[in-house]
Amino acid sequence: MSFMKNKKKSCIVFLKNENDGSSYYRLFQYMKNCRIINMTPSNIYWFYYGSKKANNKIRKLVMGVVTVLNVLSAIILDNLIWKSRTVIINRRFFPRSCPKILELLLERYLNKRRLYWDFDDNIIFDGEISQREALLLEKKSDGIIVTNEYLANTISTKHANKVKILATTDCEFENIDIEISIAKRKSQFEKEIVICWVGTMNNLQYLVDILPALDEVARYCKDRLQKKVRLKVVANKKVDFNLKYLYIENIEWTRQKAITVIENSHIGLMPLIDDEYTRGKGGFKAIQYMSAGVVPILSDVGYNVKVAIEGESGIFCKNYSDWKEKIILVSKDLKLWETLAKGARLRWLDKFNPRESREFWSQIIEEDI
Repeated sequence: MSFMKNKKKSCIVFLKNENDGSSYYRLFQYMKNCRIINMTPSNIYWFYYGSKKANNKIRKLVMGVVTVLNVLSAIILDNLIWKSRTVIINRRFFPRSCPKILELLLERYLNKRRLYWDFDDNIIFDGEISQREALLLEKKSDGIIVTNEYLANTISTKHANKVKILATTDCEFENIDIEISIAKRKSQFEKEIVICWVGTMNNLQYLVDILPALDEVARYCKDRLQKKVRLKVVANKKVDFNLKYLYIENIEWTRQKAITVIENSHIGLMPLIDDEYTRGKGGFKAIQYMSAGVVPILSDVGYNVKVAIEGESGIFCKNYSDWKEKIILVSKDLKLWETLAKGARLRWLDKFNPRESREFWSQIIEEDI
């Protein structure tokens, strides 16, 4: 079982899995002196998310069953042995379904414990969490932590006073020398523009939808600017698309590979469609790019519009043709790119550095020691 062994820890953190982006960047990177429970053990997590086939039903069923059994095992051990006083839950305990018997067991477990519920997507709309479990977590939580006001409004009025908004961010680039980083990429600007997209196969279609526009960008840069355009896709699924001018480099996602790609890129992409699910997203891709001084070019959807400032720390795209025009705009103007790169880093330092999240979670944990 994926349990940290330290009986002195009185704060227990239930993560989807520490390798999962939401789990790691929302909670794991701040969790010191806590018992970590990977609700989906890492081998099962990669059994599903490492599969080349999206939504493989058999693998999904295996993952769901193992997750439920693992959560129940942790609850039993915590009741009998660990006796944690504070519980922090990432997204949900039980994926998609919570029969009455599980609701009763969970409610009994949470009695006389402080509970903090953290989520960063519209998991109620998406069905990742059942309505029954969501209502229980609302009722039992001492704090509900979300990424934006749209998600805050999914919580019932009765429990709205429990909500705190904390952006998802990345500590990895917190202490980099941004001048050296920008200078390194600046030296390559006239030869090659490196564009990155980092994410999971669940969101890959948003990138695929704009690939023809990116190919037109690459054609323009080749014919007019005599430079290459390379797209680096860091994901758990390859992009297989027949393009004439754009160089696509597929890189299997690991946290370290994502870090390396981001810190060597000029532009980071975050395309989205506008729907109820994407309006709940917290703009993390763009925030992560900005932390490294990578210029974010992103859809003007949902919380994205609050992440960057147009023309100062990022560029927004309203429609398909914008992707070609805006990327060309940045790719042909070194001074503009450098201004946006520095502006992106400054925006991150001002609005999205990890200080507030670190202090919030440190206080929760320290109160329990």
